[in-house]
Amino acid sequence: MVQEGSFCSMAPDPARALQILRQVGVHAKEAILATPQGVANETWLCGEWVLRISKDPEYLEDLHTESVAVPVAVGAGLPTPDFLHISLCPVGDTPPFSVYQRVQGQPLSLCTHLNDPAGFFRAYGVALRRMHSITEVLDRYGELDPPWELDIESLAAAAQPLGLQEVVLALAERVGTAPCVFVHQDLHADNVLVDEAERPVFIDWGDAGLGDPAADFRYLAPRHLPWVWEGYGPVDTGLEARVRLHVLDQWLYAQRHQRSYGPWADCEENEIRAFLNS
Repeated sequence: MVQEGSFCSMAPDPARALQILRQVGVHAKEAILATPQGVANETWLCGEWVLRISKDPEYLEDLHTESVAVPVAVGAGLPTPDFLHISLCPVGDTPPFSVYQRVQGQPLSLCTHLNDPAGFFRAYGVALRRMHSITEVLDRYGELDPPWELDIESLAAAAQPLGLQEVVLALAERVGTAPCVFVHQDLHADNVLVDEAERPVFIDWGDAGLGDPAADFRYLAPRHLPWVWEGYGPVDTGLEARVRLHVLDQWLYAQRHQRSYGPWADCEENEIRAFLNS
C-alpha cells in the first residue's frame, strides 16, 4: 500500500511508470524521467505521453485544480496539452496520477537560444490575452485556487533596502481595481515549454484560478515585456502598475532564495530599476 504522508516513497522506477500507463491502456516502449522535476509530481516522458505521479498528499489539491482548469484551457484553444486521464485518488499501490499528451520541445528555463524571440514573446502575449478573456469557469466543488493577492506593505518593506520603497507606494496608488479572469498563476519558465516550432506552450495548471491577470506576468523579464504587450494588446494603467509590482515581488523572491529560472527569465537589479521607473 502507499505509505501515509507520501505517495512516492520509493526511488523513481521506469518499470513502475510503464505499469501505471498500462492501467489506462497506454503501452509505451520506455519511460524517461523528465528534467527538471517539480516538488508536486514525479514526471515521466513516455513516447507520445507524459505521466505525472503525485509525490505528496500535500499537493494533491493541485491535481484537483488541474481537473477543472485544463479542460477550460483546452476548450479555449490555449497552447496547452490535453490530458488523457486523471486519477484523483490512490488505488492500492498506485498513487494519484495524470496522463497528458506530450509536447515535443523543452522548458523555457533550459532553452539557450530562440531564433525569433520577439515572435515567441508576442505569441506568449496573444495566449495570455486569450486566457484572460475567460471570465466564467464552471467549478462546482471549488477546486480552483484563490487569487494571488500582493501584500503591498510587505513588498514596500522588502524593497526598502534597495531604495525602492517609495516607488512601490507610488505604483500602489495606480493599481485600480483588478478584473477577475481565468489565470494560470504559476507561469515560471519551467512551466512554459518551447515547442519544435518555437511557440510557447503553457503546462502545470495546479495553481490556476480566477484572479488578477497581472499575476501571469510576474515571471517575465522586463526586457521581454514590450513584445508580450504587443501580442497582448491594449492595457490600462492599473494593469501596468500591478505587473510592475508583481515583477518586483518575484525578483525579490528569487534573490532571497537564489532561484534561477534560466536566461530568458533572470534579470539584474539595474534592469528591474529601469523597469520600475519607466
